[in-house]
Amino acid sequence: MTKNSFPCVRLLFAGEATSPTAFGTLHGARLSGVREADRVLDRMEAVERMAREIGRIAVVHEVNGGGGGGGQNQFGFK
Repeated sequence: MTKNSFPCVRLLFAGEATSPTAFGTLHGARLSGVREADRVLDRMEAVERMAREIGRIAVVHEVNGGGGGGGQNQFGFK
């Protein structure tokens, strides 16, 4: 994965058999479901942060005359 690429899609498993502390129990199934839901939310937030950063860079680039004009890009280069 390159520095500028989006995070890869990953398959997340939940269920009583994936619980390291409550294997084979209803409690373990619930805990693993909560664990994986938290992971999904964390990944969604990371993608949103990345999208906002990309959008911010694009806006700075446009303000500085990038994208086809003779102005400078966000790094100060023509």
